[in-house]
Order: sequence, then C-alpha cells, then structure tokens
Amino acid sequence: MSEIVQEQIKEIEKLLKDYLRIKNEAKNARRAEIEGPEDDSSPEAKEKKRCRAQLKRACAQLLTDCGLAEAPVRYSGVLDEIVRETFREYFVRFTPGKTGTVKASGIRSYMERITEKGVLSDRMIRAILFNGNPADNYLLHLIAREDQDIDRSLRLLRRVHDKAGLNTKALIKEHTAGYQDFMEDHAFQIGRSFTEKTIANLLAKNPQLKRGAEQYQREERSRNKVKSGLLDAMPETYPDLFPLARQKKRHFILHIGPTNSGKSYDALNALKEAESGIYLAPLRLLAYEKFEELNEAGCPCSLKTGEEEIGIPFSWVQSSTIEVLNFETEYDLAVIDEAQMITDSQRGSAWTFALLGVRADLVHVCLAPEAETVVKNVIAACGDTYEVVRHERLVPLAFDDRISSDFTKEARRGTAFIVFSRKDVHAVAGELQRKGFRCSVIYGALPYDVRRNEVKRYVNGETDIVVATDAIGMGLNLPIERVIFLTTEKFDGTQQRPLTPTEIKQIAGRAGRYGMFPKGYAGSIEERKMVRRAIFSDIPQIREARIGFPYSLTGIEGTISQLMSKWGEIEPKSGFEHADLSVEIALAEELERETSDKDLVYKFVMIPFDEKNEVLKELWLDLFRDEKSSRTGRYMDYLPIAPSEDTPLDALEVRFKACDMLYHYIETFTAAHTEDLRTVLIRKNEISARIMELLSRQRLSMKKCRICGKELPFRHKFGVCEECFARANGKYDRRRKR
Repeated sequence: MSEIVQEQIKEIEKLLKDYLRIKNEAKNARRAEIEGPEDDSSPEAKEKKRCRAQLKRACAQLLTDCGLAEAPVRYSGVLDEIVRETFREYFVRFTPGKTGTVKASGIRSYMERITEKGVLSDRMIRAILFNGNPADNYLLHLIAREDQDIDRSLRLLRRVHDKAGLNTKALIKEHTAGYQDFMEDHAFQIGRSFTEKTIANLLAKNPQLKRGAEQYQREERSRNKVKSGLLDAMPETYPDLFPLARQKKRHFILHIGPTNSGKSYDALNALKEAESGIYLAPLRLLAYEKFEELNEAGCPCSLKTGEEEIGIPFSWVQSSTIEVLNFETEYDLAVIDEAQMITDSQRGSAWTFALLGVRADLVHVCLAPEAETVVKNVIAACGDTYEVVRHERLVPLAFDDRISSDFTKEARRGTAFIVFSRKDVHAVAGELQRKGFRCSVIYGALPYDVRRNEVKRYVNGETDIVVATDAIGMGLNLPIERVIFLTTEKFDGTQQRPLTPTEIKQIAGRAGRYGMFPKGYAGSIEERKMVRRAIFSDIPQIREARIGFPYSLTGIEGTISQLMSKWGEIEPKSGFEHADLSVEIALAEELERETSDKDLVYKFVMIPFDEKNEVLKELWLDLFRDEKSSRTGRYMDYLPIAPSEDTPLDALEVRFKACDMLYHYIETFTAAHTEDLRTVLIRKNEISARIMELLSRQRLSMKKCRICGKELPFRHKFGVCEECFARANGKYDRRRKR
C-alpha cells in the first residue's frame, strides 16, 4: 500500500486511542456522580461525539482509498455498525452476561466446532485475531497491509464483512485469482493453519480467555501423556496382546462359502468329536440353537452368554456368544462362526480378538468368501497355520422378478417377509393375520427363547409365514423357500441407510433349505435391480479387521474415556481398523463425573444394553450408583415385576432386557449369586412365556392413522387415512374460501 495509506492507518490508531480514553473518562464521570444515562450536552459527551465522527470519516476515507468504495452498499451504515460493535466489545465473551474468564470446557466446545476444512466460528476468529483489542484496529490492518497472511485476512473479511453487509466476493476477487480458486486452493491450507493446538495458543493471548486456554492446554498435555502411555504399553504387534495364545502352535481350518453351504454343519461335527471345545456364535439365539442341537445329538454341551448360563453335568463342550470367550481357558477345538462380522464397526473386534487369542490347538472358522483375505492375514500375523475348505451352496438361489407390489398376494407357506424394525414386523404380521395367515415373528428385541419358539412354531406347521428382520440372516436354519424384501433400508443406530450387498446376500441366502426345496428364491418389492445385483455379484474382499480397546491397557494412567479416546487417535497397524467406541466413551464420561474408580467404570461400560432406552439407562445408572456407594444388597429390588394379563408386549420386552442387565450385574459384581441368578432366570422365563402367549394369539398391531386410529395397510405411504386427509383438506379449502 502507499505511504499515504500507511499514514492514514497510524492516524486512525491514534483516533482509536483518543476515543477510548474519552469514552472511559465519560463513563467514570457518570459512575462518580451515580447518574443515569449520559448527558449529551456535557463536555465529555460532546468531545466523545466529535472524536467518533472524526474516526468514522478517517475510516471511510481509508476504505475508499483501498478500493472498497465500489462495493454496492452504504458504507456510512456499515462503518457505524463496525464502530458501534468495536467499542461496545473490547473482547469476545464466550459466555454472554458473565464477566469472568472462560473455562477450559468452554474453549473445548468451540474447538469441536471446527470442521474438516478448519471453518471456525465468528467468535473464535475474533477471539484469536483481535486478542481482546478493538476489532477495527485489526480489521483495518488486514485490509491495508500487503505483507499479511492472505488466508487469515480473507477468513476475517469473509466473517466480519459478511456480518456488516460488504460484498465479500468482490473483496476476495481483489486479493486472489477468483472466489472459486480461493475456495479450492486455500480451504485445505486454512484447515491446516488452524489446528487445535494453534487455536489454543492463539486464544491464550486473549486476556479474557487466558485462564481457560491455559487450563485447556494443561488438560491437553494430560491427554497427550495418556496417548504416550498407550504407545509405550502397546506391544509391537496386536497378536502379542494375547501371550497365552502365542505359546500354542495353532492350526486353523477355514470353511469358506455362501449361506446354506454346510459350513457350520461340518465345523459342528468336528466339535462333537473333540475332547473339549467351544462354539462361538454372533447371536444368543444361534448359541442357544447349537446348544440344543449338540445336546440332542448326544454331545453334552453347556450354554454361557452374557445374560444366561445353563450348566449341563459332565459336558465337555460349551456354546457361547463370541463376546464372552475366556482367553485363559484352554480348548482342544474351537469353532468361530460368521467370521465375516470381523469388519463390523462396533462388534467386529470380538471376532478379531477371538482369532488372535483363542487358546485351542485346532480352530474351525466359518466365513463368507469376502472375508477370506482378512482372516488369512490375521492368522498369518499370529504365525499360525491354516488350510482352506471351500463350500458350495447346496441349493441353487434364483431371483423372482414377478413379486407383486401387494405383498399379501405373495403370502404362502415357505415365505419369509423381511423388514427392518420391530414396528414394521408387527405391521406386516398384523396385516397378514387379518388376511387369515398365521405368522411367526423374529426380531432383535424379542427374548431369544421366544425367537426360538417362533422358529419351532413355524417348523412344526403352527404358523404359515415368517416375518422377520435381519435377525434371520445369521445362521438360523429355517425351512424357507422364498425371501422377499419389503424394504431395502435400515436404521443402523445413526441413520437410515440402504442395505449393503453383504447384508442383502446374507439374508437372501436363507432361502432354500437343503433336503426340503430344490431351489431357493429371493425377491423384492422395491429396488429390484439393486437386490438382484447384490445377490449375484461378487462382494469385494474385506481388507481390514476391526480392533477394539484391549482390557490389558486399562492400567495405564488416565481415565477410561481418555484411554479409549486416545486409543482411537493412534494409527492402527496395517490390516486393522479401530472399532467405533463412541458409545462406550460417552457412557464412561458420564460415569466419570461421579467416580474415579477406573475398574468400576470399565465394568459398567462393558455391560451390554440399549443406552437409548430410558428405562434401561436409568436401571444401569441405579446399579452403578449402588455399587459405587457400597449399597450392593439392593440389586434384587430392581427385579422387574411379574407380567400380568394387561402388560403390553413392548413393556414385556423392556422388562426382559432389564432382567438381562440385572443378570449380567449379579454375575460380574456379586460373589455368592447362585440363588439370585436363579430368581432372575425364573422371572425371565415368566416374561418369555407371557410374550409367547401374546404372540400365539395372532393379533399384532397394524399401522394406524394418527388421527382416527384406523388400521392402515403396511404399504400405505402416509400417516393418515384417506378420510382424515380428505376432511383436513376440506377444512383447509373452506378456510381459504372464507
């Protein structure tokens, strides 16, 4: 810029100082006299007004000389707003109405607002760039100086000038090759410039934020210390997390094939011949199914899940859910089923840990073809050997293009209708029941013995149709000829999303039971091309196994939430990807506000339950607070009451889950618990029996009009019936005519 402009800036800085001095003198005089509003006729007020007008004229001249006068706005109004805002605020307050310093938690909340491209909030930019001084002083420097950081000045111009009404695009084009170039070329640079550490350092320069920023920096140093501790404690390879398994020379047999290809059948036959063994299932229902199957075949087998244990005298085999695997127990043979789940963002680490740590001489692994590479890589990382047994589908699968959009016309014996929520299962089954069909329903919220009973009712011919969620996709052996998708989207806990090809293939593969049907059929009412393509396409190989937070690292200094958070920040080793621990971290943070007992926090965080259910969340917190306060004798007070004739189905399902949580708590925290566990199991059986009775009545709720309550077809697109819609429209038309 020219020397004239530089001189103008110096003059404006002098005027700013004079104005602030005069304003403070007037303010102090008013306070001394304990008077009300400022007297416009006083000498102080007149001098302040004169200085303000002089400052505005100088600012206007500078903006004109800088070429901003061409922007299509009235700069007098803009300058008035800038000056008014500038001298009303000497610094940025994160907590309006409070004059104290900002806490570290307040600064951290603003850190979290930074997007991937480094976009900061207005207040944070002003707090960083103004450093507690008058904003115009910095603004004019940024406009006038040539040796400035162009990225920072343009960010400030975009934020402050947009608020004031200036033509930001015109300003940016003067400083860069164009607006689009700026957005594309500088966005990444800006994101890199405003790192979290940089922001904390810049905020610390603001006098009003200094204490909070320093506290934040101390906390960050503590978090970094946790991360360093994790890095120091981490073994060189993930297999070294399981030293007992590394002492064995294990051999793996990989059963690779699609659904209905006999993988689990062959592995289970090997388990029957073992001297000791364990079957590891993805679902309690599947563990229970194999538990019954092994005992019926004359192989004594016990059952152990996180919510129930059934001991069989003289048993040498155990059927379990994969999460309860004991890495210290030694087995002759182990079976790991549905190993393609190794890529699941939340549960996949259970399969990874099982492959890394199960203590068995021989391990049979059942998996879909897309998981072959990743499972082999995990075994190779352990230094163990493997062989591959390939399985072909026993019954061919075809796609049926002739499925009617009215699914009730497709209802016949041997058909399974697939939806993806409890509400939709009830709506579809309810509609079929009104048409005279008997239905078995299978979904995740049902107790697994109820689901097992629903399967038996269908197998025994007591029902005609199966209406289910993807709960049938994991190994359940159902005599189904056709699988028909009524919806092709599901809610995954975060968002409503389309089904993945793997999910479609897994569910559709349930069609066609070997020995009962010569062929299986799959179809869909919607997105037929997508479903067909998924069924017959080759799924790409999974490349990365999920790895969760290892319990062995809980002894490192730091809270459980800090350890899990920093674990997620550590770069995973090649071939692995960190599991999603967001739920566990949030639960740990909630408990850590009440206790510093790491072991207690970890044990409660590991209790499986639906944290979005208010009843279960409250029970979880009550048990935690009792345990924390040593009020440990009260837990049976939380046993759900016995079901009555008028207890609705949804309440029964929640009560059963509450029993599950109570069982898990008693087994984890109580030494002498046999009688209490038996009492909980009795109550669970009572609830299950009541649910089975309700389902046997075959009167599930259909979709209903939210106005009049009339039953609606499942495929009805709206939440109201046609009559209510017409009445509402008529009222609207009459109001409009009047």
